[in-house]
Amino acid sequence: MNSRPSISTWFIVCCSFYMHLWFIVTMCSSQTAWCLLGVSFWGSAS
Repeated sequence: MNSRPSISTWFIVCCSFYMHLWFIVTMCSSQTAWCLLGVSFWGSAS
């Protein structure tokens, strides 16, 4: 095994990183997601 990661490995890592980043941005910009998050938070807290 070579010590340097292959291009395909970097491609998979970058793709997963940007998919997570896109998901977080979409969730943060969605009012419905924040409402659901608040409801679930208050439901578990009370």
